[in-house]
Amino acid sequence: MIKLSSCRKKRGSVRDIDSHLPCVHPLHQSEGVSHTARGKGVCHAGQCDFLIAVPVKSFDSGDSNRDLHTIQVIRGAEFPIVTVRTCLPESAAASTTINADLEIQFAGQTAAQ
Repeated sequence: MIKLSSCRKKRGSVRDIDSHLPCVHPLHQSEGVSHTARGKGVCHAGQCDFLIAVPVKSFDSGDSNRDLHTIQVIRGAEFPIVTVRTCLPESAAASTTINADLEIQFAGQTAAQ
């Protein structure tokens, strides 16, 4: 799960996005946070398409050794960006909570959520 929070809109693009990437391991749990996500939304004919991109190396869990190992495991050198795409009705922009189908590209894999 990638949780996006603290989005601010600026001239048709979504900027200043905080993104959270949880990591669950049998012995511990942690969460990496990135403050460098960038995105853009384009609306036409009542539909809005959004693309959000986050550099893998920007996630910080508070443990630099874990962060470096995570980049190795998810092949961050080969796939340096996590992308999230979605399409929403333009009327959803007024909502405080939005439920959406997402297409996430992460570590060379694309999945619909």
